[in-house]
Amino acid sequence: MTAPVSFLFAGGATGGHLFPGIAVAETLSGVADRIGFVGTGTDLERGEAASRGYDFFCVPAISTTDLRRRPLRSLVGAWTSFRQALQVVRQFEPTAVIGLGGFASVPTVLAAKRLGVPVTLLEQNVIPGRATRWLSRRAERVCLAYEETRAALPLSGGCRWTGNPVRNSGPIGTRETDKPLLLVLGGSQGSRSLNAAVPAAL
Repeated sequence: MTAPVSFLFAGGATGGHLFPGIAVAETLSGVADRIGFVGTGTDLERGEAASRGYDFFCVPAISTTDLRRRPLRSLVGAWTSFRQALQVVRQFEPTAVIGLGGFASVPTVLAAKRLGVPVTLLEQNVIPGRATRWLSRRAERVCLAYEETRAALPLSGGCRWTGNPVRNSGPIGTRETDKPLLLVLGGSQGSRSLNAAVPAAL
């Protein structure tokens, strides 16, 4: 009997980490029997996972700011988060864990490595964050949005330039070739304002 295929996505406390993971999850849903997300429990994480029928698990995460300000309490919290992540990974039994970057991904990626589960990381930034730089040594693969990011990672052999994952949000219309094409890019929380303001201005 073939073992079920399942993928567990770790991280995603913010949209910049979460939505690329959702784009990958939507692609993998064609081959996966089960998909789950582990996050810090924000309304954004819970809502996006639930709307797509994905399992969601809450594991608190400790940021580097927490470690600097309250080192002892943060170390205890980090150990608690790691133990909770171990329980989630054991329960879910993923084929692979996909880290989405940010401090929210750390406990689950470390738990996966402890349990021998393969890990792939997604990095959407040209300059990788602390979590990706640290976890990249423990990952079988790091998928990069930008090829230049490879030079900033300590273990570049496992890096693959895959581009930035994009969700399938339906048809975007046809281009009228005799008219100028305007490309508007925005990131983080400000992108929603751009998405609303630019079409209205046009």
